[in-house]
Amino acid sequence: MPKFAKWLLIAIALVVLLVGGNFVYGWTAAGPSQREVTVVIKDGSSIRLAAEQLEKGGVIKSADAFVNRARIFGATSTIKAGEFLIPAHASNSEILSILTGGKTVQRMVTVPEGMPSIMVYERLLANDRLKGDIPVPAEGSI
Repeated sequence: MPKFAKWLLIAIALVVLLVGGNFVYGWTAAGPSQREVTVVIKDGSSIRLAAEQLEKGGVIKSADAFVNRARIFGATSTIKAGEFLIPAHASNSEILSILTGGKTVQRMVTVPEGMPSIMVYERLLANDRLKGDIPVPAEGSI
């Protein structure tokens, strides 16, 4: 093997190692968010749509990079819908685990004993942190 070919192979191997190392590092490195962020993933969202929301929220640097890495490193489960709390500096790997794990933010609402169903319904609608449509519960079902 000529000396030039040997050096060329070494150079190619180094480039492959650097690119591969950067790809892996981008999956496990701390994310850009300086604080906890709440992200709402709508029902039926694809990983692409979720990644775009995460990028807009400042949780990840690049939606494209997140999607590509997720496909290679473990997007075996589908993402869940809901409101998720993403910790500060969460890595792409941690974020995907949160979205596929389905552990959503829990909201507590106190319903006094004996409160009529229509009043429970009104209390739920008045809570600005709760979103979505709900029917009026049947009387006595709560």
